[in-house]
Amino acid sequence: MGTCPIEWEADINIELITIEISLDDGETWNGIGDFHRDDYWYDEEAGYWHGSWDWQVYHWYNNSDTCLISISDRFDRNRFDESDEVFSIVDMPGWLVNMQVDEDGYGGINLVFGVHASATDGIDEDLGETELPQKLPAGTFDVRFTGENLGRGTLKDLRSEAAPNASVEYVIDIQRAGSGNVTFYFHQIWEFEIKGMFRIQDTVTGTIIDEDIWEIGQQYTITNPAITQVKIIYQNAQTWDRGYGPGWNLAGLGFDAVNTDVEAVFPNAISVYGFDNEYQEVSTKLSPEKGYWINLPEESWYRLIGSVMNEMTLDLSAGWHIIGMISNNINISDIVQDPVDNIVTIYGFAGGYYLVEDRLSPEWGYWIKLNNSGSITLRSSDGAEKRSARKNLIDELVKKCNKIPITLSSEFGEKTVSIYLSDGQMEMKSTNEYFEMPPLPPVGIYDVRIPWGNTNGLSSVVIDKYLSFETEIDVMMPVGDDRILASWDNEGFEPGRYMITYGNDVIDMALEDKIIFNKGSRLRFNYMAKERIIKEYRLMNNYPNPFNPQTTIAYTIMSAGKVELTLYNILGQEVTKLVNNYRQPGNYTVLWDGTNKDGKEVSGGLYLYRLKVNDFVETKRMMFIK
Repeated sequence: MGTCPIEWEADINIELITIEISLDDGETWNGIGDFHRDDYWYDEEAGYWHGSWDWQVYHWYNNSDTCLISISDRFDRNRFDESDEVFSIVDMPGWLVNMQVDEDGYGGINLVFGVHASATDGIDEDLGETELPQKLPAGTFDVRFTGENLGRGTLKDLRSEAAPNASVEYVIDIQRAGSGNVTFYFHQIWEFEIKGMFRIQDTVTGTIIDEDIWEIGQQYTITNPAITQVKIIYQNAQTWDRGYGPGWNLAGLGFDAVNTDVEAVFPNAISVYGFDNEYQEVSTKLSPEKGYWINLPEESWYRLIGSVMNEMTLDLSAGWHIIGMISNNINISDIVQDPVDNIVTIYGFAGGYYLVEDRLSPEWGYWIKLNNSGSITLRSSDGAEKRSARKNLIDELVKKCNKIPITLSSEFGEKTVSIYLSDGQMEMKSTNEYFEMPPLPPVGIYDVRIPWGNTNGLSSVVIDKYLSFETEIDVMMPVGDDRILASWDNEGFEPGRYMITYGNDVIDMALEDKIIFNKGSRLRFNYMAKERIIKEYRLMNNYPNPFNPQTTIAYTIMSAGKVELTLYNILGQEVTKLVNNYRQPGNYTVLWDGTNKDGKEVSGGLYLYRLKVNDFVETKRMMFIK
């Protein structure tokens, strides 16, 4: 902001000027705006008028720039010789807007309003505020700021800056010359992109006129002649629009909202859940520190009113939490951790869980797991996206592994789980902790994970390639088509080492690259270490033999299939089935305690036991003594 006293000789009192700025020694000029005088006087001895004006320059000019200012009379466009003056642009501690108010056919009057660090609610003469004379008689157009501390009124009203989310009111009296419409021009609010909320209201009820200036555009016309006073309400707040898809979303406020009631923030939400060791439905206030599950009936857009949060510190216990965000993107590597390296993993949600590898965004909530109780500080990040150091370490570790991704596709999208075969030299425990997934989402979300110990399940798992491994793959689906396509790339697979089982079907992954199964079928993955590959079927002699009261039977399966191990008496009558289900390749044992299929003890004597699997059948004898 700058002030420049201007002298000129004229037969009339010039009120309206145009101010232009040049940053290239007068080669080009950019208009700052049209301004009414702030102060003026007539020098009778010299015989000419004096005047002064305040002006603002656009926010994109740097404070360090020097410039030339050109001032011309808008009445006849005579340019005053002020372009040889050099000015420096300085920050005004606040903001200022020139607003023209016109009545149809009766010209316009310029009003100036804004905020300044040293302003009061009264007349601040040092800031250019001057008390006006009495209003002219009826039939003369007049507008002015009015208030308890403004005397007869002013053309300029500066107030002290409002606290975040608080508001300031500027009351304007309107005296019409006739019955014409009165138009307010708000161009500079838009041109200077002043941060905050602006409304224009009547002072009678606040409902006859109640408009958001950002929504109505750069001008507003009052057509009701009964309106003789309005107020402009400035709120030191901002709006933030964000949208979410239908169904479940993991959302955060990312904003210091004025109203954090659930019904105000997400008015059409079917349900909202928070998490504190377990899911809890939220029906009152939301916190910017937390993230929430919101279930929406359709794609929805929301507008939040509040102030920006550039930093937030969260004190968290060990384990899983859903956190909110600040108002800007942040890189994971820029999160301040106390103690250091305390974050195990971070997950986001976009139709399904995904590992966050680089950046967090304001409108979303995020699952975060901590090793120990401590604090994390979220601050705005500068520069490009950066991957976390922990993620880079994990990437280096898994590069040493053979990766087996299995993709499960349904009408609800695709999910991939991966099995990494390690050479046994990497830290599998800490790596698998990184792959631990958050608690199961609410019902109605497509979710795939690998069960693992006492964890919530893993998105991927690292195993020792020298040890055989078997695991289920858990699938949770919304109501709909139950069919799921599981697919994989089997290039380089050796037959008999990688098997998929679902229901009663066993698939060698080296021979097939996809299957279709139903949600209700249990899906299992089996890996057979190379040195343990079975190359034959065998039925072993039971031990002990003869026996009483029990004996053990061992057998070996070369290929997966349905296994039947049946016990017969000497007459060939079936006594009991010891095994009657599907088995993967491997070595197995089963115990017989001398009872039949009804659980009753049999008599002593000679018995036969027969193993049948695929095309292999073998029978042996045993002696039960009493």
